[in-house]
Amino acid sequence: MLDTQTLKILKHINKNPNVSLKTLTAKFGESCKDSTKLLQKNDFISNESAGYHPTAFVPMYKNIFRILPQGEAYLQSISKERIKYWVPIIIADLLSAAAIVVSILK
Repeated sequence: MLDTQTLKILKHINKNPNVSLKTLTAKFGESCKDSTKLLQKNDFISNESAGYHPTAFVPMYKNIFRILPQGEAYLQSISKERIKYWVPIIIADLLSAAAIVVSILK
């Protein structure tokens, strides 16, 4: 299970492919570096930091993060868990509200 900030970072990388460390630091603060390391350790994201232009030998990108299939699967599993958690609660609340309405109408 990931903490809240790490999960937000993973969702941000999922919505914005090819996001840089500079962008993440500006949005989430300096602590995002630890979160990105954790996400890389769990193979949820990849850091593509070693790209060079083939002829000019100039870095094309630096510290670009991309989500991996395992990271996408984790986000989908969280979504399914939320549905499984809330559906029984909503059904129970609706049945309770219906029982209250019926008892008031009698």
